[in-house]
Parts: sequence; C-alpha cells; structure tokens
Amino acid sequence: MTDVETDSSQTEKRPRPLSPSAVDLKLFCCLVGGSKPFPVVISSSDTVGDLKERVQQKKPNDLKGVDADNLELFLISLPDEGDLTKRVEDKVERIDPLDPTTEIIEIFPDDPPKKTVHIAVKLPDVAIVPTDTKKRKRSDFEEASHLIVRWRSKRIKSELPTIAELATFVDRPLSDEEKIPISAARMSALVTYLGQNWCTSDDIELLFRPSESETPLDKIFAVVADSPPTRGTVNAFISFWDQNVRAILELLLPEGRSDRNSSQHTATKSLYPDYVFLLGNICSFRGEERSPDDTGAHPKSKLRDKLEWVYAPAPYVLGYYTTGPDFTLAAISAPSELGQRPVVYDIARADLRFRRDRIRNICRLINLAGLVRALANLVRPSCAEFVKRERENSTVEIAGRCVIKRYTGLDKHSRVSHLCNIYALLKEMCVPHVDSLFRSYGTTLVLSPRGIPDEPKTEGELLEALICVLEALEVLHGAVQPVFHRDIRWANVMRRLDDPEKWFVVDWEDAATPPTTAQPHFNSATHSSRIFVDGHGAEVDIWGVGGLIIHCSLTALDVTPELRDLGRWMQNSTAPSAQEALRKIKDYQSSRR
Repeated sequence: MTDVETDSSQTEKRPRPLSPSAVDLKLFCCLVGGSKPFPVVISSSDTVGDLKERVQQKKPNDLKGVDADNLELFLISLPDEGDLTKRVEDKVERIDPLDPTTEIIEIFPDDPPKKTVHIAVKLPDVAIVPTDTKKRKRSDFEEASHLIVRWRSKRIKSELPTIAELATFVDRPLSDEEKIPISAARMSALVTYLGQNWCTSDDIELLFRPSESETPLDKIFAVVADSPPTRGTVNAFISFWDQNVRAILELLLPEGRSDRNSSQHTATKSLYPDYVFLLGNICSFRGEERSPDDTGAHPKSKLRDKLEWVYAPAPYVLGYYTTGPDFTLAAISAPSELGQRPVVYDIARADLRFRRDRIRNICRLINLAGLVRALANLVRPSCAEFVKRERENSTVEIAGRCVIKRYTGLDKHSRVSHLCNIYALLKEMCVPHVDSLFRSYGTTLVLSPRGIPDEPKTEGELLEALICVLEALEVLHGAVQPVFHRDIRWANVMRRLDDPEKWFVVDWEDAATPPTTAQPHFNSATHSSRIFVDGHGAEVDIWGVGGLIIHCSLTALDVTPELRDLGRWMQNSTAPSAQEALRKIKDYQSSRR
C-alpha cells in the first residue's frame, strides 16, 4: 500500500497565513482498530493536546475511563476507501505520534484534504471503564496489568500435554483471579437470547466475573462485541481474524511478533502461511485462512502443505485454520512416515459469528499462550523461519519447504542470470543430491528443497554425506560440458528434511564451466590452492570433499585414521576423479559393516 493524499484536482489548497486569527478546521479521525472515521472541529490555534480533548468529547463511550493525555494521535492522511482498519494500523506502526504541544496550524497550514482520514487515535494498551466505586485497593490500570500478568504466567508446569489431551487442555476453566472483573450491569448487557446468537450468563462467566469495579480490556471487549462480516473476500475478514487471534496473542506474548503473507510479493505469497506468530524467530503458531466465497484449497490442507517439519524435539506446533468465521484450533505434528506431509489434528472448533464462541476462543488462547512459548523454546535456533538473513549483496529467507534468495548490488542481474544458467544445466544433466530452481522473478530466486544446516554426528552419517556429494560431482564432472561447484564446504552441504540420512549440495553462486578463472577472494584455509589460478577444474571440488573429512576429524566426531588418510588423498596434488573417490569411500563403508 502506498500512502497518498487526495489529488489536487479534488482538493483546492488555500494557503492560510500564520496569524492570530483562529480558523476552525474539520478533521476526520479514526480509532486504531476501528473502521469508521468521525469528524472533530478544532481551532487552528489549538494544540494537539487540545485535539485529544476534543476527540475524547466526541467519543465518550469508546474512550470511557481514558484520560485525554493518554491518547496518542498520528498524522496519517489516508484516503477514506478500502480496508481502513488495516491501512491505519500499518501506517501508525511506521510513524511517530504527534507532540501534544504542536499547534494545529503547524500540521495543517493549508486546508485539510477532503475525503481523507487525517488523524489516527491510538488508545493505551489497557483501556478502563470507570466505576462509581470511589475506593479501590489499586487503580484500574494496576488491576488490569495484574490480570494480564496472571494470564502471561500460565506456564506449563510439567510435561507438555499430548495431542490427545489438547482438547481438554484448552478448555480448562479460568480461575476467578484470571477472569476480567466487570459490573453486574455490564455482564447482564452481554447476555442475549436473540436467535442463534444466544449467549447466556454461564457463557459470559467463562471469561468475566461480577465486581463492583471494572477493569475490562479494550481488545478483549472488541472481540466479544464485534461480529464478523457475513460475506466478502479475504481482505474483508482480515481485521476480524486479527482481532480474534493476533490481538490476543500479542497481548499474552508481547515478546512475540506477528506477520501476514499479505506483505509478500505475489510470486512468493503462496509459500508463506497466511498468518505467523514468531517467538525468537521460531514459528510455533500459524494460521491459514479462506473467505466463505473462496472455492480454492481448503485451509486445513494448506496448514499441512506449507509446513516442513523441522521442529523436533517439540512433539507438535500449534495453529488454526478458518473459513470466514468457521474457526478451528489445530496441532501439527511430524509426518507418520518419511516422505509424507505433516499431520494436522483438530483441537477445538468455534463459530465466531456467535458471542459465546468468541468468548470461548479467547479463553482457549489464554490457556494456549504458555504452550506456544514452551514449544518455541524446544526448537533448535537453526530452524528459524520467515526471517531475512542479510548476506553481502543478498538476503536469504526460509519459507516452508523453500529458500528465497533476493539479490542486491550492482551485479544483481548478472548473478541471477548466472545462477539460472547453472540450475538449468543441473536439471538437464539430472544431477542427484542438489537443490533446484523452483521459481524466479526479477532478482529473486526461489530454491527447493530446504535443508537442515547440520553436520554429521557419526562416522556413518559422514560416509552417507560423502557418498551423496561425490555422486553429484560424478555427474557434474563427467558431462560433456562439466560444471565445477568450487565451494564444497559443510556450509553448502545440507541434510535432507524428508530423509535425514541423505544430503545435498547447495549454493551455486561460484559454480563455473570451463574455461575457469582464478578466484582470489576465496579463503586459502578452506579451498584448494588451485582455485587461485586460471584453468582449474574438478580437482578443486575433490579437494573440498577431502576437506569435509578433515574438518570432521578435527571436531568431536570419531574419524578413523584410514578415513582421515582418504581425506588427505583427495587433497593431493594429483587428485582422484569423483568416480575414483566415490569407489574408495564405498569400499571403506563396506569394510566397516
């Protein structure tokens, strides 16, 4: 989305001189999280602090219990069209609030543009509804803060629940101390017996408790009160889904971060879940969404197909799938067999059209929050997803089963062209144990499969990795037009996700076909001396394979003297061919059985 102001043909800007004479301005404001602009009349000689007072007077119900000076105002100047809720939230995240002492005429020296929302109004994280009780044990804000702390402290105190136990786990009743205190009158107002949308006092009491004082949370009440659209596209439902999931998770797990695939390029959007919640760069909660009018893939199948299982030793991760308001919490576990997709288990379903189900869903998320954190803590940091890692002149991002590389720098087009040519040769030669080009657009490449950057733990794993690499090199070097990788190191050898006993070669940026030229930027400690002269060939790759063995012999891995000698043999000045090296490794493997 680009931020634009109303076209000059629609709005005439009449310069207003800075003078003592005040001029009344009509500004359209919008609450962050809301979708309905409202007008506020303010004098040009007033300040932003005065504007806060006017906003509070204009919205007495929405801003009950919120002091005007606790409001934050943002200059957004967005056309009043489209999904205003999401656009306002996105704009506010990128800009700073206005200074209360700033005069309005400094912000609007000309007439404000028409058909435009000028000001966003952000409430404090906790909004309090006032009570008639004058004496309290603690302030409203303190009470709400303590309540949130109690929710956040619902940690897993013993073993994680099994998948079979999750349905009972999420529906554990909240204790009275974990419920939101509200007045009996307000609790009664939430009860309804209208048609299918009935909501009894028993339903209300799952989340709320009667009290003389009130410390409700604005985000929670918005979820309880607001019904979803009846029809529409995905965009029409996003703010509703965010209200019922994202806002609650971010309140419960403030150290986490939400993201949506709507921020991605069209060519890569299908690789990302519709919604992810990241804790320490680990995605232990995700969601897939579809509008009621969408006849495409079912969101449950997308929850399965977009996830690569890299979460061991966690027994499962969590998420949801939804079609409009038809919402299901789910657990996703490892495939039952190698080569198959992960398994999705339903935990609890809710029809979010109905207030009673929205209340239950909030309670379930409160119960799940500690589990989302515990699962993220179990996963290895190397399995980070949906995080851009900066490299020299490129960024790398893991998305599901793919790796997305975006190239920058002056030579980005030539580098992408070179890689496309190399991957075309690999495909033409049917090279085993290598990654492939899944998709490309502009200066972005999408590569598949995604692997695990994990060195061998045993000599047996080392032998399997060496065989995979040498089988790839045997085909590469034996072609009519041979290809040399030229950077064989453990950083460029990945363990397969679908078969952890197999390995494959990645990172072909320095690959070349004859005639080759010297590569002076390479590291002499990790590359053959031949790489620094023109005309090198297969020997630099075989030297790299020997380096894989030598590297493992210097770590905690127990490498026999015989295997270590094979590594040195591959690094001799008269290096063997890939075929010869492969035969030697296989013979050694047979002798060890």
